[in-house]
Amino acid sequence: MILELGKSASLFALAIIFKFLISVVSCVSISLYLTVIFLSSFLLLVFISSITLSTLVQFSSNSILDIFEPHDNFVGVVTEKGNINNETTNFEESSMFNQVEKLYKDDDTITHIVCDDLGNEYADHIVIGNNKIIYVHSKCYAVLKSLSASALQVVIGQALKNIGNIRDGVINKKVESWRNKKYSNTAIPVCRKGDINSLENAYQKVLKSPNGIQEVCLAINFISKQQLKEAFDKLKNQEPINQKGNVVQLIWLLSSFILACKEADMKCRILCKP
Repeated sequence: MILELGKSASLFALAIIFKFLISVVSCVSISLYLTVIFLSSFLLLVFISSITLSTLVQFSSNSILDIFEPHDNFVGVVTEKGNINNETTNFEESSMFNQVEKLYKDDDTITHIVCDDLGNEYADHIVIGNNKIIYVHSKCYAVLKSLSASALQVVIGQALKNIGNIRDGVINKKVESWRNKKYSNTAIPVCRKGDINSLENAYQKVLKSPNGIQEVCLAINFISKQQLKEAFDKLKNQEPINQKGNVVQLIWLLSSFILACKEADMKCRILCKP
């Protein structure tokens, strides 16, 4: 393992140089900023890919599992939004949107929740509270795709794309667009918790705080943390495993997601089934 890591030291060092460049260009150009993030993450992934699979699983499986947060209520989720019409005032109980909102509405530290889905969105939901801004991206399948790498790729791509919108956005314009707005031909207010009049100040307060946190969060129904742990354990122990190709692809995708969030100076988390 030490020899394998040693062979890739130059790639890792180069990636660190790109990480330094991010801090230099972040205030110059958003397109240049995203390009440097991509190159830095790509080099780190090349560094990772130069390590054998067994070494990678031993080295990273625990840190990957740490970002997964299981929720019992996600077991019954079968749709993203549910059936909605112009009289609908809440997302359907069995929908991911409903369960995400319920999770944060029940949290007394959360002051604001906005549904920003569709258009030039930052995320499906923006959650503010406890000196943190959480950008939640939801993806749900009625026919469950157990440990599906392709399903995860879709929501990770959405989340990473929207980091560009966040960096290039102006929150006061977003807030104005949310005032008295209903979600897509429904009676659902896009401001799901808190006072819209204090939302901009709450958002800016986190951004200006030296200890403020921004977090990219995925909410999915097609991965169980326990099932993923069992799959990782089998790979570690070189035991036979179903869907081995999918599990290997999940390792690369999740490593890429974690690295990209780190380069953007954001935390990452995945809400999932137990």
